[in-house]
Amino acid sequence: MAMMDETFAKKYEEIMVGNMDPMRKNEQFEALGAEEGLGTATGWTGGHIGDPNFTRSSAHRKALLDVMKTLIPEGTVKFNKRVKNIEQPRESKGVYLEFHDGEIIKVDTVIGCDGIKGMSRRAVLGSRYPEEVASKYAHMFVYRGIAPMEEAKEIIGEYAENAKWFMAPHRGWAMYPISNGREVNIVAFIQDQKAWEGEQSARECSREEMLSEFTEFDHRLRKLAEIVS
Repeated sequence: MAMMDETFAKKYEEIMVGNMDPMRKNEQFEALGAEEGLGTATGWTGGHIGDPNFTRSSAHRKALLDVMKTLIPEGTVKFNKRVKNIEQPRESKGVYLEFHDGEIIKVDTVIGCDGIKGMSRRAVLGSRYPEEVASKYAHMFVYRGIAPMEEAKEIIGEYAENAKWFMAPHRGWAMYPISNGREVNIVAFIQDQKAWEGEQSARECSREEMLSEFTEFDHRLRKLAEIVS
């Protein structure tokens, strides 16, 4: 990170947190079972994924974006602009951007960070691989949530303080500290063989619906799912 921008690296250090156990500084995740007992019933005591040259760190996304905003010179970003079309004529060395407000500009390069449904995806793939433009369901969805660290520790103890990956058939549960250790980020992955119906986008669901996905998980993980926001 310091190679990209030393100021960014210093500001990131102010908001980041690693594994809270110093002995796990170089550990990406500890892999454990998700079933009752977290693997102890079958003799699994955990697998450590890491490297001496790796140092784990995480930050809350909002805090990271706030840091990044401070590094953008005033006047270099235009807000409330929406791209309508991207065109790169063969005879031109530039790229034309047409906005919904009618403005058209020519630039040397367009870097697309607008996601799988973004305009830049169609501009890159449309003429050569049109069948790949539309997003496709990967038959996996996730539940995301954040829990207060102190409440998480009351439920699952020191497991909350360091990055964990709880494994189960067709399911996985990742959790790790964020917000300088004040919160725990939780992301649960669910493999789904059914076809997706309707628009492919984030969906609201009830907490009961979410909890029904984890009936075979350890009771402490299910309890965490009850308090996430």
